[in-house]
Amino acid sequence: MKRPPLIVALAVSLLALTLVAIGIWQLVVMFPNVSDGTVTGPIFVGTAAYIAVRAWLIFKVWRGRNWARIALAVTVVLTLLGELLRWIAIVRLAGWQRMGPGLWLLLLAVQPAVTALATILLFTPPAASWFRRPRSV
Repeated sequence: MKRPPLIVALAVSLLALTLVAIGIWQLVVMFPNVSDGTVTGPIFVGTAAYIAVRAWLIFKVWRGRNWARIALAVTVVLTLLGELLRWIAIVRLAGWQRMGPGLWLLLLAVQPAVTALATILLFTPPAASWFRRPRSV
């Protein structure tokens, strides 16, 4: 199997890193709260399913599937919109004074920015060649 271009490898690595760093962290933080009722089971299962689907899409992008690149871009855009709404709600409800600067900066700024950058990299001309089907003669 051919290896993807460097730009695709970089994008996939960044997407996987943010998924593992943030997605898995969310599950670890949520898990203890399922038993006390703070986080309901369906929210936990939904988050786990979202992480699994996102990981599968990242794998398919690595394999050169154009549909996966498009589906991943759609999920990223929807997630970024959700993150923006969450950011606005946190600032309005809690204010900056309640947020620990390091973790919230990571969650609200760095992770979405890296995810957006990685997704944009998948649509650059050098990356696009990875997703073109070979023409049969």
